[in-house]
Amino acid sequence: MPDIAPKFPPPAKARVTSKADPDQLLAHGLKVSPPVQAQAPQLTDNMSPDRALRLIVASCLDHILPNAAVVAAGAGAPEHLHQARVGLRRLRTALKVFGHWSGDVQPEWEAQARALFARLGATRDSDVMVATLLPQLQAADAPAGLVLEVADTGSINDDSAAALREDAVGTLWQQLMGFAHGEPAVPAAGGHPSLSTLALPVVERLQRRLLDDASNFALLDDVRRHSTRKRIKRLRYTLEFIGSLCRRKALRRCLDRLQPVQTALGDYNDLVVAEAACRAWADRDPRAWFAVGWCAARRAEALSCATAALAAYKPANGLARRPNPAA
Repeated sequence: MPDIAPKFPPPAKARVTSKADPDQLLAHGLKVSPPVQAQAPQLTDNMSPDRALRLIVASCLDHILPNAAVVAAGAGAPEHLHQARVGLRRLRTALKVFGHWSGDVQPEWEAQARALFARLGATRDSDVMVATLLPQLQAADAPAGLVLEVADTGSINDDSAAALREDAVGTLWQQLMGFAHGEPAVPAAGGHPSLSTLALPVVERLQRRLLDDASNFALLDDVRRHSTRKRIKRLRYTLEFIGSLCRRKALRRCLDRLQPVQTALGDYNDLVVAEAACRAWADRDPRAWFAVGWCAARRAEALSCATAALAAYKPANGLARRPNPAA
């Protein structure tokens, strides 16, 4: 997992296109800019919650928009779509967890981001199926001629591109950029609590919920198991957002402990999605029952691994550090 400790200043402006110009791309033999990864915002403990949230949202937009622009143009690779969806999930986390930090946050933003995320999900599921399921089925001697109706790995699904070109999506980006780069509210008389005082209890609550899930994960249904997976991601993103307020070693320890849990639950979820898709294909091609059985067998093993990973998870303490007076 890449080092998420903040190293860069907060973004000055959310981009709607890639940073690289056409001449630079041609010089490197590229048709489109490479996928953009997330970067952590730089927060300080004496910063107002309103300003902190705006910087967090700006960092999310800097992640989403360059990738979304490439996907909307129909020129991207699966990783562009993946990063756009990760950015949307991070944005939703920011609004859900910290949205109350600013009175300028509109309640519909999170719902709109969630709807867009869902619309982009079918294409991403197809990409995962092509990259992971088909090669494994072939290696398992699947019936010759078995045809799985999945997307072409070399292109972005037209539905995803069309969704990102809709006027409503453009309006959402404009509103979010206006918020991210707008003026924070003037703090009330008497000031405000330190940012870490407000943020770290959120991390503690998310960790407690995760431990509750771990105590009976094997007994949950798949919907609730998926909710646990989403809770892990929400915890990870929250930690990354406030990482500059934490002790570096403690933060790294906490993220390192989350990584195997997130990976194990992600592997399980991929098999759940794949098995459901294979069952749908089996209605049209009986040979797909081979894939159903293959997924079901590996799903049981993946559930065992996910349950063990959750049981082994231990929250990291000692995240708080002395405030940094530098703003």
